[in-house]
Amino acid sequence: MCASQSSEVLAIGKEIKGSVAAALFSISDNVASKMPPPKPLHKNGAVKTAAEVKPVEFARQLALMEFAFFTKIRPEECLGLAWSKKECDTKAPNVVACTAFFNKFSGWAANAIVSTENIKERTKLIDRIVKIAVACKEINNFSGMCQMVSALNGRGVHRMKKSWSPESLSVMKEMDELMANNYKSMRELLAQTPPPCLPFLGMLLSDLTFIEEGNQDKLPGSTTLVNWSKMMLTARVLEQIKRCQHAPFNFVPIVSIQQLLENLQPTMTDSEVYQASLKLEPRGEAASAV
Repeated sequence: MCASQSSEVLAIGKEIKGSVAAALFSISDNVASKMPPPKPLHKNGAVKTAAEVKPVEFARQLALMEFAFFTKIRPEECLGLAWSKKECDTKAPNVVACTAFFNKFSGWAANAIVSTENIKERTKLIDRIVKIAVACKEINNFSGMCQMVSALNGRGVHRMKKSWSPESLSVMKEMDELMANNYKSMRELLAQTPPPCLPFLGMLLSDLTFIEEGNQDKLPGSTTLVNWSKMMLTARVLEQIKRCQHAPFNFVPIVSIQQLLENLQPTMTDSEVYQASLKLEPRGEAASAV
């Protein structure tokens, strides 16, 4: 996509607002901005480990941390698959940062589960991560929700049937329904949710990839006529990102907790997570528990 076409896409994006929806979101933003933030569930410095952080506060601080990256994404970072190119660190630095943030916390959650040898403690940890996912959904942090769900649905964690409580399995079924059929229900939920919210960026990047690879910049048989249908489709996705960048989350930052979360790091690859899960629940045992 050339520079002139990129500017055309950005111009189209400004026109795609939907007057009624825009007015409703504006009213919601104004009300939210005037409301005091909810009372923090922990005082700064009161907890010493991430395991002590209550799921709701975990979700809040996670949202604040990621939003700092998400709000910096520029429209041009989302054009021409810039985030997937060799020069992605310079052409799409904030998209790359958001993706790295997602992978970090998804990887940490999976690592933590398979690093817990005691089955009762492992079940409690899965329950906790499910609760964090639910808390993320309730505050419209759909990215954080997907981070946790991605870890829980990873082949290493998902296969350990003995480690799952019936309650967590039931909640995960609801989460999976949100993401089924190419995220159909999640797309509807995102469209109906006023800011502040954090979308699952991977879903939107997949949309942009499909649009970019499935449509030519020019109309068939022409070297000059712009494919406006492609430009409109791209602009609609960019407008979804822009809308979610509009209003920050109204939570009190807790520096000590954010530092604890920042220090969480995955230490195993996906393959190593799977191998660790096999040691905890060998294939025959996992199968007999189904």
